[in-house]
Amino acid sequence: MKKIIIATMVSAGAVILLISCNKNREDGIQPSVKFAYSMMSSIYYWADSITENVPMTEQDIFKYYNQILYSKDRWSWMCTYEDWMESETGIYASYGVSLSQPIEYYNDYDIKVRYVIPDSPLAKHGVTRGWTLTHLGGTHVMDLLRADKFQTQYGQISNTFTFKDLKGVSHTFDASMEVVRSRSYITKKIFTAEDFSGLPRPVGYFNYLSFNANMLEDITSTFAEFSVAGVGDVILDLRYNGGGNNKAASLLANYLAPASAQGQILARRRHNDRYSSMDANGQVLIQREKEALDLSRLFVISGFGSASASELIINGLKPFFGEANIIQVGDTTYGKPNGMYVFPFPEGPDDDYYSCAEYIFYPICFFTSNQDGEQIPVTGILPTHYRADDLYHDWGVDEDLTFACLQYIATGGFPKKPAVPMYAPTKTQVQIKIPTDEDVPGYGRDYVYMDKSAN
Repeated sequence: MKKIIIATMVSAGAVILLISCNKNREDGIQPSVKFAYSMMSSIYYWADSITENVPMTEQDIFKYYNQILYSKDRWSWMCTYEDWMESETGIYASYGVSLSQPIEYYNDYDIKVRYVIPDSPLAKHGVTRGWTLTHLGGTHVMDLLRADKFQTQYGQISNTFTFKDLKGVSHTFDASMEVVRSRSYITKKIFTAEDFSGLPRPVGYFNYLSFNANMLEDITSTFAEFSVAGVGDVILDLRYNGGGNNKAASLLANYLAPASAQGQILARRRHNDRYSSMDANGQVLIQREKEALDLSRLFVISGFGSASASELIINGLKPFFGEANIIQVGDTTYGKPNGMYVFPFPEGPDDDYYSCAEYIFYPICFFTSNQDGEQIPVTGILPTHYRADDLYHDWGVDEDLTFACLQYIATGGFPKKPAVPMYAPTKTQVQIKIPTDEDVPGYGRDYVYMDKSAN
């Protein structure tokens, strides 16, 4: 086994930990554990605060990695190569929906559909955002929740589903998981005065789900459409966007930033003392795209799921639009002011860096701030106008947060907040919340991939 070496890359300021594809064990210590210790005691932002007394011998790598993290670090994480590939390619086995409950504000524990992946198993049965899941495998979902069996039942390869649609009509059908291919966005629309009375010019709506460097075409094609349509305002919906790759975040900013931001700093990176020399190369500059829009303000729909790179967009563009002109509608964001470099274990050859990987590590390696030196609060970014997520409508002008933005554009003011509840929830409730992506440890990604060939 090669000795693990820490080396900075001159061209990009990124960091490489060198280790061969050979994973033979030495002295009863897993090579992955040695790798993790070397990485975390050097490039990790809190390298001086890792837990040193965790035994390295015969350790499960996931357990070891989590145990050595700095006590206040709720962001660093790791995953298997297979899980990483699913997130990067958007290809995985699924029923194709995201589920949640409108508990806050509406006090509704019904299980509702947040969004649907096109051409997925449940999409083929006509399921849309806002449908209510009432039975799974013939059992009422509240009974499954009470018995702590909902996740087990939902994880079955095949199920019998009963949903109520937006008109309250029940639909029961069988469906099986299939390999689905998701995109980095949920939907995109262009609204005109024909869709919403009083709009002075077309409004582009972009519901962006994940900053994925392998799906940059989703951004470029969307803004090409917005440019041709003469879009004058943009509603950027980030309510479920947990972050992602800096390359995608930078590209999105390059389409949104006003002309005055050209060449200015979107984000600064601050590393630990050992790697402070990388700070100078850690500036992310705005380079406006040819089809960048001429915006004087930006509407952002946010929620607790808006994390990391999503928050970087809000915070990074604020110095150029001015705080009053980034109009954030929805809920407080997640609160992740930092980012990661991505380390595979073991490393592959220069031309195929991730080819040997068994695990992928995402340690916090830097904190970010905007051009004015302002950092994203760990408690999240407060909205301009609070409104709860509306799981009672499909995407469009009737969805409450979208409606609120459109009314502001048309009239200069927000509508009254909807009554509680918007629709009467079922009487059979249970005080157990189903987990969503945001509940998973390590949620929220703002990361940089390293180009080993540049070393």
